[in-house]
Amino acid sequence: MAERKRILTGDRTTGKLHLGHYIGSHRHRLAFQDEYECFFLLADLHMLTTKPDKESILQSADNGRTIVMDHLAIGIDPAKVTFCLQSAIHETYELQLLISSLVTVERLQQLPTIKDMANAAGFEQLPYNLLGYPVLQSADIMLPRAHLVPVGKDNESHVEITRQIARRFNNAYGEAGGDQVIKAVAGGFRQVLRDADIAARLAGDEFAFVLPDTTLEEALQISERLRISVSRLEIPIVVNVPEGRVMEQQLSIKTCLGVAVSPQHGSTGPALLAAADAALRKAKDQGRNRVIAAG
Repeated sequence: MAERKRILTGDRTTGKLHLGHYIGSHRHRLAFQDEYECFFLLADLHMLTTKPDKESILQSADNGRTIVMDHLAIGIDPAKVTFCLQSAIHETYELQLLISSLVTVERLQQLPTIKDMANAAGFEQLPYNLLGYPVLQSADIMLPRAHLVPVGKDNESHVEITRQIARRFNNAYGEAGGDQVIKAVAGGFRQVLRDADIAARLAGDEFAFVLPDTTLEEALQISERLRISVSRLEIPIVVNVPEGRVMEQQLSIKTCLGVAVSPQHGSTGPALLAAADAALRKAKDQGRNRVIAAG
């Protein structure tokens, strides 16, 4: 059986759910429970960002229980999903603190959603925990290694913050056997690329390729050869196991490639990179190990 993708979604424990929640989000969770490994978050820490008063805090636990009961009432099967109480997961606090060094105050202040939330809550000044709301969201997403995070338009920028933090973390600190894997993957790329082609590592495990004088059809063919070359790699890595021992494992790699060409998808470097990145994200959403063209 193929491993199911993991999905994270949830609700702040600010009050009772209503019909709008069902129409906008919860009815989709009925399908999610059969298609994905589901984690439904009771976001009581996020509640504190806009409702830190004593009365709201005392009501939070009851709101959380009611949210769970409402899920069960619409047909969510507790045997198929995992309900998570955010404040009970101590690693959430720890990870938020660690990754907060990877994003600047200026970057968070640029998010219009934070100002909108502050205004809606009646805050005259922006509290620290509200400014750090997207960083806490990043910790929520990273801990279960969620593949999918359904959000509205107002939270898309928060998911982008998560991608940036994850890239910076991997670029700064690497992953298990990361350098070894990157070298092996780069070797696989070199077997396919032509003399005139240019390869560059963007950050973490992401690469960019410039293929001069290449049509879209040719670029897709080269990208497919790159994908196959990497998928055939078997990389031995050494990992630590309990009791101080080490063991060697064979690591197989799956890759996604997004393809954009000039002038069809853009006439400047940044425009082409953005188009290719959008295609890459689409490829990841559809499942690893594939090539997709922009557009």
